[in-house]
Amino acid sequence: MLIDLDVVPRSRPRVRRDPGPPLKAVMVAALLLIMGGATSPAPADGVIKVAETDGLDVSERLLTPSALYTVRLRAEGADVEAIPLAAGGPRWSATVAAVEPTLELSADGSTIAVVPPEEGEAAFVDARTGRVRWRPPENAIVRVLGDRVAVWTWIDGQETGRLRMADVATGRTLWQRLTGATALVGDKRLVVAIDEFGTSSVFASADGRVLNPGRSLDLADFGDGYGGRLVLGNTLYWWTSTFLAAHRLPDLKPLWRTPVALPIWIAGCGALICATGNGGVTAADPATGKVRWTSRAWRSITSDIGVTGDGRAQRLDLATGRVVEDLGRGGPAGDLLLRFDGDRSWAARLGDGHVIGELPLVSPASCATAGQYLACPTGGNMLTVWRIRR
Repeated sequence: MLIDLDVVPRSRPRVRRDPGPPLKAVMVAALLLIMGGATSPAPADGVIKVAETDGLDVSERLLTPSALYTVRLRAEGADVEAIPLAAGGPRWSATVAAVEPTLELSADGSTIAVVPPEEGEAAFVDARTGRVRWRPPENAIVRVLGDRVAVWTWIDGQETGRLRMADVATGRTLWQRLTGATALVGDKRLVVAIDEFGTSSVFASADGRVLNPGRSLDLADFGDGYGGRLVLGNTLYWWTSTFLAAHRLPDLKPLWRTPVALPIWIAGCGALICATGNGGVTAADPATGKVRWTSRAWRSITSDIGVTGDGRAQRLDLATGRVVEDLGRGGPAGDLLLRFDGDRSWAARLGDGHVIGELPLVSPASCATAGQYLACPTGGNMLTVWRIRR
């Protein structure tokens, strides 16, 4: 999915006197006609609040079909908490040494990876109990790949390091190789280790077979906040603030390089590859790099929904970039369309626009969905979770 730079200003909802079911239904229908694309009013119980973070500041969150996992920063390290969304769901709190960590869920949902971006020690935590199952060495480079995790560590006294593939739940080493690395990218099929000089080596994720012993590529990070690397299919994409480049896997043969303005994230959009960021969207042919269309209007594209800089959601023909339907003010969150108006929002099905229920004012770009649940910030860094009856 793409990073959405559109941010809806938050405001404190005003207290409204409920006009009663009949009049409220008419008001809902009228509002939806104004917003465009929606039809029937929402059922009263279509959106049900099930959890919130009690006003505590949350720096990171992970929503699953059974729990909301959050991170609260400490002077040193962080607290990770599990909040159940239904009876029998996990409830626990654990303290980790990772500084400003992100949360990732293993492919089978049993393990949470708590990974610092730079400083501290990563931890792999049992999603049900909060027990720390294992920890890689401090300051290791960690990349979760489904039910496995690639871990690179420096070897003292040598000009290289060790890359090992471990079981994500136990930390058991499955294979290891000597290689340099300052970044790891990959998927369930292969992992690419990129060193500080741009030399890249490719290994099979399953057994560590060397697929490419090392090819010198100009994969330097310009240090301006726009650099990134991503494996999609059989291609390694690399971008800076000025261009997007593609390299074939596993031999890393350069395929093409295309000028792109200020990209933040790269993702497939239909049959094309889209670079999205502060310069808008550039859609290119993944085989040749030829630009098919560009637009400065949109700041994100999710599935076939683009969101403009002023917060309008539009359904697109991804092959041409043409707008086929204006969906009003709002944006997508999973399979939902969250429309907003004044100090409130409306949750609708993305496919047919059927309105499900009312929410406080939320920013769709900051929301997440999992199973039947929707989680959004609802004031500062406080989070609220609702069960959505689609």
